[in-house]
Order: sequence, then structure tokens, then C-alpha cells
Amino acid sequence: MIGTPRISLPALWVAFVCCGTTGALAIPDSLSPVIRSVSAIAPQAQQTIVIKGKGFGTHVPYTALGTPYVEVRDTTQRWAAGRDAPSKVKGSSDPITLNVSLWTDTEIVITGFQGAYGMGQWRLAPGDHVEIAVWNARTGAGPATYGLTVGLGRGIAATKTSQSPTSNAGDRKGLTAQSQVHVPDDVIVQNVSNSLLANSALKTREILVTAQNGVVTLAGTVNSQMEKDAAERIAKSERGVRQVNNQLGVPPVVRSNGPSTSPAGATKRNILSVDFQNFDYASNCFGENGPAEVIHVSKGQANSQDEEFWADKPVYGDLKGDGQEEAVVVLSCHPSGMSPNVVSSEVFIFEMSESGPRVLAKLPSSYWKGERVAGAKVGNHQLAVDFLEMGDGSRACPEWIVTSKFRWNGNRFVNAGETRRKNSCSQ
Repeated sequence: MIGTPRISLPALWVAFVCCGTTGALAIPDSLSPVIRSVSAIAPQAQQTIVIKGKGFGTHVPYTALGTPYVEVRDTTQRWAAGRDAPSKVKGSSDPITLNVSLWTDTEIVITGFQGAYGMGQWRLAPGDHVEIAVWNARTGAGPATYGLTVGLGRGIAATKTSQSPTSNAGDRKGLTAQSQVHVPDDVIVQNVSNSLLANSALKTREILVTAQNGVVTLAGTVNSQMEKDAAERIAKSERGVRQVNNQLGVPPVVRSNGPSTSPAGATKRNILSVDFQNFDYASNCFGENGPAEVIHVSKGQANSQDEEFWADKPVYGDLKGDGQEEAVVVLSCHPSGMSPNVVSSEVFIFEMSESGPRVLAKLPSSYWKGERVAGAKVGNHQLAVDFLEMGDGSRACPEWIVTSKFRWNGNRFVNAGETRRKNSCSQ
């Protein structure tokens, strides 16, 4: 059902005096925002959301900022993103910022979420109801709103001239927002190839990229399952890609305790035999919204041109409640040339598959507010992660040690509570 228009006019009520009467200039329809369609929204930070309509005004592109003129509201999880003015969902400016690559009078293109996205429940989940609100960037008129469901791609605009989208693509489940944008196959191949070449590890691999009707096929050989997964994520991140057929070959995993013919009985032994101190990690340590970079850790350390990495020794435990152990590894990084106290961390959770260890989940640095993780432990099917929070302290002596707990809900790890205690050096 189409909703009632919700348009406010805060900026163009202009008084004038003529011939003994006072009147007002009416706002032309073209200056009042109308949202006609919004592309599908996926449960991820990096994606492309295309808003089409009219009366949006114009605005320069920006990264990791907020404006008074656009807002993405997750009314299920009760958070909002993108607006640096009091929010309908929260009583202050939004802690989550947006990347906007295009803003014309008829189209706005959002390319990702930044800021506090991913902290606690501040993330998109399949089935969440999302509302897009747009104000005219020139006049402030608005907002026009449009509602849709994460992962379903169908929405109803809350403006009198709007209609439900009729595109069949919008009715198909499981499509990412990038897949709703038509891009010629030859352009997709070029874009995917360029992104793979830009990755420091994958640029030396022989990967053949082909595309047909937006379906990308990757063929060739890479050195590890991590590289194979990283190549697939890079391909999926490109606009116009509907699906990725990953045919990359990976050398067989060599197990120090020999092959096992009983996966159920071998999982615990095999995950313990993996040498995570000499391993490849697909890291987004200081660039959560960009493609992952494969980091080759040797003896627990790695150095790139811009960053230093180190991997803590893994901790083990049954996080899924299925009797099999997972491995938890904290990977931390430090930008070269900066204070040694500037450290960011990611937490990798691995499970064992037939082809070797694979990432069950990766908890990014935004979970820890970009600060260093001090340690992790597993107990009672829960993961507890300690990280340092500056508070009124300093990077050399943060005021708080915060413990965030997570549990597996069958699909992903969800927050199970948080506690904090004073850091001993700040007392």
C-alpha cells in the first residue's frame, strides 16, 4: 500500500510584500523530493544502493561523512546512518556515516557504510526493515521516504507520485545491490581483473576472468583457500556482478597427522594441527569497506609497505555447539611510521572443512571501535573478546578494558553482552 506523503518545507518559505499584501512563494514540485525506486539492500557494509526519483538537489560526493539530506534507517535494529542532524531513530546525529559517489537531482548512489557500522547490533541483517529518507540538498525540502526489506529488494515509496518497483530483478531474493545495476560483461571482466591485479597477493596468480550476463567465472590456480575466498569476494564487490562461479584450484591441504577418513572424528584433530602462525589471512584491518588484502603471516608476523601485522596464537573451543572445535585468531595491524600505540585488530573464527580451514566469521575492527584487541577466550559456547577503550585515558594507557561476548545463532555471531572494567594502569 502506498503511504501518505511526508514532506516538510523548512527552507523555501519566503515572505514578500507587494501591493499591500503579504504572500509566500510556493515550492515548485521539482524541488520537493520524490523517491521512485531504491535498489536492493544487502546485509553488508560495502554495497551499492541506487536511489532514483526527482527533487534531490545536487551535492558533491563524499566519504565517511554525514549530511542533513539523506538517511538510511534500520527500524528493526533501531539505528540510522548518514545524517548529521537529529535522527528519527536516534535523538542525535547518526554515529554511522555513508559513502556517496553520486548525487544529482534524480539519482543518489550510496557505496557503503562507515563510522560505527558493525558495532553491536548496528549492522544490516536479512529481514530488517529499512527506510530511506531524502531531503532536497539545495532547499532542505523533505523528507521523501521509501521502505524496503534487507535481502528482499522490494519497497513502497511514501510519496504521492511514487509506485512500487515493477522490475523482476527487484523481486528476486539473494541478489546484492551491485547486481541490480546493469554493466556490460566486457566492463565487468575488466573491472574484476583490475581489482584482482590491485591485490598484493593475487596479482601474481594466473586467474582467468570471464563473464556472461553478469555471471563471473574465475578459473586458474591460487595458493590457498584464503586466496580463493578473497578472489571471490573481490569479484562479488564489483558493480553488475550477479553471481560468481569460483572454479579456482587450491593445492591439497597437507596435514601433519596424516589424512583422515572420518571427518566427524577428525575435525578436532585437524583444526588443532593447522599452523595459524604461518598462514594467509584475508585482512581489512585498516580498510573495512574495501577489498580484503591477503596477508602472508610467517612466524606470527608480516610486513607490507604500509603496515605491520601480527597474529596471536589461536584459542580453541566449541562455539557452534555441535561438538566440534573452532579456532579463534586475533590479527592486529599497525600503520608504518605512526606511533606504536596506534593498533587495530580483527578477530578470525575458523572451522574445518573437507578442503581445509575456512573462515566461519570475521569480526572487523569496527567491533572494537578501531582499537586493539587484548585477548580472546572461548567458554560455554561463547566467544569473549577483550579490547582497549581510550575513554579519558591515552593510547599508551587506555582507561577501560571492554569485554564483548558473542554467540552463534545458527547463521552468524551476535552480541551476547558487554562489560567493562578499569584498566590497572589508569587507576
